[in-house]
Formats: sequence, C-alpha cells, structure tokens
Amino acid sequence: MQRGLTICLDGHKMRFSLVLICYNESRFLINWVEKMMAQNPDELVIIDNASTDNSQELIHYLCLKYPKIRPVFHTENSGAFKGYILGAREATGDFVACMSPDDEPKPGYIAKMKQVMTDYPIVDIYTSNCIVEREGLFYERVLFPFTAYISPDYAVKICKSGFSGKINLAGLVIKKELLLRLWEEGGKDLVINFDGLYSYFGFFDKGFVHVGEKLMLYRSYPNSWGVAEQKSKLWEARETQLKIFKNYPKVYQRVIESKLTDPKGHILSYFALWGIMKIPKWARLVFYKWFYSSSWKINKL
Repeated sequence: MQRGLTICLDGHKMRFSLVLICYNESRFLINWVEKMMAQNPDELVIIDNASTDNSQELIHYLCLKYPKIRPVFHTENSGAFKGYILGAREATGDFVACMSPDDEPKPGYIAKMKQVMTDYPIVDIYTSNCIVEREGLFYERVLFPFTAYISPDYAVKICKSGFSGKINLAGLVIKKELLLRLWEEGGKDLVINFDGLYSYFGFFDKGFVHVGEKLMLYRSYPNSWGVAEQKSKLWEARETQLKIFKNYPKVYQRVIESKLTDPKGHILSYFALWGIMKIPKWARLVFYKWFYSSSWKINKL
C-alpha cells in the first residue's frame, strides 16, 4: 500500500465518523459540536439517549446549521455502550470515534487521526496522549511523547509492566467492523468495560498506533461507578471478556501474559474507579500526581 493514500484493500477511500452519545449534556453540547465541526469531520452521528433537559432542542438547532450531523433520538436511555453501537450502525465511515460531550477533542484531532490512519493502515485502533481533569485539576496522561506503531507483543510488555493506565482510551478511533463484531460476540452482555474489551482486543490482535500529541481532554468522574452501584460488576465483566477472548487463541494468550486479568488488576480497578473516593482528598491528590507522572515510566519501558 502506497504511503499517502487513505484507501482500503478494496480500493475505496476510508472515512471516519464521529459518534456522540448525549444524555442531559446541554452544558457541553454546543461547545463540543462547534469545535468539532470547525475541524471538518466526514460525518457526525449524535445519539440522544432520551435527554430530559434541552439537549434535543439544541441538537435540532445544530442539525439545521450543520448538514453533516445525523441525529438519532431515543425514547429511552439505552446506556452509553449500546448508544455507541447504534451510532456506529448509523455511521457510514469505516472507522468510528465514540465520545461523550464532556470528552473534548483538541484542535487538530481529526487531521492528525486521518494522517496516522494514512501512514499506518495496518491496525484497527488509533489513540493519543491526553489531558485528564480530575476533581478540578488537570494532569497529563502520556504513554510516549512521540507517534509510533505499538506491536501486540510490545502492548503486552506495557501492560505486564503495570503501565496500562498510561494508554488513553478517550477519543480512540476504531474500525467499525471490529466494534460491531465484538458487540455481537458477547460485548452486549457487558454492563461496564465494553470499551476495555474492544480496545485491548485491538491492542493484542494487530497492535495500535499511538499519537504522541495530547489530542483529548478527558473528564474523569471516579465516583460515578459507585453511585451507579456498578462496582460489583467488575468481576462479572472480567469473566465475560475472557470468554470472548478465548475465541481468538493468539489474543487470549497475550491477554493472559499481560496480567490484565489477574486478581491484583481487578482490585486496582476497583480502587481507581470507585474506592479512591473513600480516602481523604489530600491523599487522592498525592495519588493523582504520582499516577500521571510519566518520565520514570518511559525510562523503564
């Protein structure tokens, strides 16, 4: 495949669609759409999950202003992950990036992602570094400060060394066919962590392309799992993911070797996503500063 041509094996030009999941997100919606449309996306599919604020009214307004927007209005809240799938099915692109309005792509996000899709057409997953907001403070989530193809075996090394948390999943671009296939193969049974399923499947199958620039602002709400009483679903999600991975022997072998499914990882996930809110704020801030530091992690890898 010649460098500089964004084509698939069957010869047609690749497109990548944005899928925005909206539920009572009116405070972020206008700002998000205005900024993204300024980047000239191929397509934007907005899934409204039965919002009760004025989000639907704003979406109608935005559709009149931007013909590239394709709205879908639900009469009931289908949840974020099912919303991703419904949006992907509506999308015409070969690749999709599924987001919420509080996940904010930075200027140049679309252009850079299209560039790496052209330069590295061998993978199904593209991601980047990002800025993380936690409790009103901002941190850098940096895996490497340069753009590179990460092979499946090196992805195993990253995870096995304990650095999987440095991989940013916000704004991740994924091949639509892979997303829909994993949903039908069991992803639809997951209450949580479907994003972890399709991300790590891609990492351990063909590898992924990591963009060294910070292209996303990710707003993290660690206590949301506790409020939703979903913390007990972590172990159930782990078992469902393993069942799906077992259908792909090479991927499954790498998952096991990465130690992502070890009980220790389960406990750390519980702490990071919910339990951390049980410790004093000063201790949380110390943890965030340590967790998002990057220089010593890069040197070790």
